[in-house]
Amino acid sequence: MFTLLETISPHSTHDYLGYVYNHPRFLAHNNDRTQIHFYAHRDDRILAHTAFLVKEGVAHSPLRLPFAGLEYNQKLDDGALRAILSEVEWRLKAKNVAEINYHQPPNSYQSDVSLNKAFESLGYGILQERLFHGIRVNEHDLIDRMHKMEQRKFNMFCNGAEFKALVGDDAIHAFKWIEKNRRLAKKPASMSWEDLKDAKALKPEAYLVFGVFMDGQMLSATVLVRANRQSVYHFLPTSLVGAEKFKKYSPMVFLVNGLYGWCQVNDIQLLDLGKSYVDGTLKESLVQFKEHLGGEESRALSWRKEI
Repeated sequence: MFTLLETISPHSTHDYLGYVYNHPRFLAHNNDRTQIHFYAHRDDRILAHTAFLVKEGVAHSPLRLPFAGLEYNQKLDDGALRAILSEVEWRLKAKNVAEINYHQPPNSYQSDVSLNKAFESLGYGILQERLFHGIRVNEHDLIDRMHKMEQRKFNMFCNGAEFKALVGDDAIHAFKWIEKNRRLAKKPASMSWEDLKDAKALKPEAYLVFGVFMDGQMLSATVLVRANRQSVYHFLPTSLVGAEKFKKYSPMVFLVNGLYGWCQVNDIQLLDLGKSYVDGTLKESLVQFKEHLGGEESRALSWRKEI
């Protein structure tokens, strides 16, 4: 069957597609709580993994991050997944945990049909269901998938605009620009430059910075988080506040098109546009904008059980 381990060799072979949000170094930066990891090990391979941070008797996977949960080999059926979840539950109960919360990724990242069956059979209930949007990356141009309104904006803006990947001092400048403009727009960044600098030091490949420029002026920028080798998350999208003459062109459309092209070149399969909630309420105008960009909706389930 499998052996459930709490520590493994750094040279272990992982037989699943994981997420940066479950990585020990990533968690170490985002939280100061003790991490608890479980690895399902069989035949010198790791078939599944989950990481928890415990707060007031509740084990969260993850805490303060978009999603994590159980990452696993997609060939495992609901019976095998049920056995893994059951063993994890028993181990957490022995550590005086009273409740378990798994925040699984959107189903655009992977199929969770078998895992959902396993959760249900073990008595887990759905804690929440969140709407995400993402763009599937293929060989075709994104502009052909955009709504005609966004196509017009793109065509008006494309002459003279430039999309750039930013590194070094340029990335530092861009992130501070993001902080400033989100503050002016009353949408403060959830991560400061100091936080990002520390996070990049721990896991340099996880964060990438991009911007759109015209006549030397930055008009929009974002940070991409490499969720795994197949997917990236469009984190902290920001437009210049107060630049009325550029507003009708929507530089964000040009930025997303540039990100899509970067994904094509780098063999990325999913450009995750994230959630569309403001203060916990779904914002329909944001949903519509993402769908006009070519985004498709997906759902992320969170599961809860008292033990």
